[in-house]
Amino acid sequence: MEYLGVSRRTAYKIVDNLEADGLIEEVTGKEYKAVDVFDILK
Repeated sequence: MEYLGVSRRTAYKIVDNLEADGLIEEVTGKEYKAVDVFDILK
């Protein structure tokens, strides 16, 4: 996660926190979508 300036572990923790807060949702094994953005587009 060099381009983010954080370790891989930190990046995974951030993703886990965003998912737990309901801000993103897993679409496939490694892809996520921003829930509110997709709800607006429906």
